[in-house]
Amino acid sequence: THIKVRREGNLSRGGIEVVDEVEVFRGDQNPLVMTQVYTKNFHCQYAFQLYPFDTQTCTIRMDASADDLNIVKVVPNKIDINESLDLTLFEITSYSLDYTKAAHKEEGVSMKMNLKRKVMNELLTTFLPSILLMIITFATTFFKPFWFEAALSVNLTTMLMMTTISIGKMQMLPTTAYIRMIDIWSVSYTH
Repeated sequence: THIKVRREGNLSRGGIEVVDEVEVFRGDQNPLVMTQVYTKNFHCQYAFQLYPFDTQTCTIRMDASADDLNIVKVVPNKIDINESLDLTLFEITSYSLDYTKAAHKEEGVSMKMNLKRKVMNELLTTFLPSILLMIITFATTFFKPFWFEAALSVNLTTMLMMTTISIGKMQMLPTTAYIRMIDIWSVSYTH
């Protein structure tokens, strides 16, 4: 917490009777400004419908209680992000700090942060292997009837591998009540 005097008014010097050189500022002309810095951890409620091509929007709302509105004013100024915008699973694509409602500034401020998921891991561990397996399976349709047993073995092995990839991916992700894009992909390439 920092408290500073914003010198807006004139000063008066201490008289001869004062031993020290004193400058006196009137309180009604020179307001005290208190600055506080708050650090807040927050959780984001994720929407996985478009997983792994999803973008999440996380918000924090900050406001003063009704009792404090006379002495506290929440003003959006700036956001300092001391860490890299490139996270492990996400990239912070944008962030802002604005009034929650521009017409009603007393309702506080909101910080919004957009997180875009990095898809390279998903492409290399799910999509690329499943596409390669589907290409191999499709190639067996051109085998001569003499190689029927080999084609059947390849198709069964591919189906088992795709099911294993699908089950592994579903166990890694949180359970949702709605269908995700990865679920549609898993069902379409498994069958």
